[in-house]
Amino acid sequence: PILMEDPVFRAGLDKKPADRREHPELHLCDLYEPIGSYVRAGLIDEELLIRPQFQNIIMNWDVLQPAIMIIRRKRPAALANFEYLAVRAQAWYDRFPKGDYPSGTPRAPGTDLWLAKDMAQSSPTDGA
Repeated sequence: PILMEDPVFRAGLDKKPADRREHPELHLCDLYEPIGSYVRAGLIDEELLIRPQFQNIIMNWDVLQPAIMIIRRKRPAALANFEYLAVRAQAWYDRFPKGDYPSGTPRAPGTDLWLAKDMAQSSPTDGA
């Protein structure tokens, strides 16, 4: 986000194509764009991809969206398949905000060994 404050950095995004040596963050766009296309075409099952990856897809879209909007100044359709993937991932999350673990299937036993310690560190001091 700090780099986006630099007008030279932003101007580099407006070039066609943007130089990946100056903008390595766009390699993520280059990864997600064809995957989104394959999902749209039905070559990759949407749920099989999105279920384990929805958080990464949404996070990367959110982080890269300001750069993508600059790219779209001259190329309005740029990275539409990445956008599609992000929208579908968000829709999946909206449907399953607590995940989609099968009901009726018991969960594996587990104990949060650090809960008490972490809660103690995050609670306000008693004025000491």
